[in-house]
Amino acid sequence: INSISRDENKWSAGYFVKPAVRSKAFTGKTISSIKDLMGCGNHAEDYEVLVSESLDIAAEWRCFITYDEIIDVRPYGMIIDKSRKGYLYHYDAHSMMESFVSWEDRPMACSMDICVTKDGRTLLVEFNDAYSLGAYGLADIYYAKLISARWSQLLGVKDEYHF
Repeated sequence: INSISRDENKWSAGYFVKPAVRSKAFTGKTISSIKDLMGCGNHAEDYEVLVSESLDIAAEWRCFITYDEIIDVRPYGMIIDKSRKGYLYHYDAHSMMESFVSWEDRPMACSMDICVTKDGRTLLVEFNDAYSLGAYGLADIYYAKLISARWSQLLGVKDEYHF
């Protein structure tokens, strides 16, 4: 966080900040003023953060992917879509998956968080590796198969649950 300017005048647009390495050091958040840094560490810590411009997100979803196929999509609902109108927005699943399968070293199971901005762009927010991914409402059998697919890939063994 030391690398971010502390000049109040440079915060007007807001930046999204999250830990780069220690994923649970603090929850990613938009920083619009120096006051927003409260809760993002302490004076004894000095760790890297990822900083990006804030997006005007209209709706956000978590897509669960197993063996290059979207097996479920869960809206983030109350987190981003406080008006509960996310159903008005649609993501481009075809181009999204086309890009995903072109990734040579992709995991066989992961989640892909995506959003649609208010100007209609479908954007990748982040990937989460399935080896340590929570279910977030995914049906039990699909969650078990998701975990099995990724651990089988990591261990280099046959996935007994790939049926």
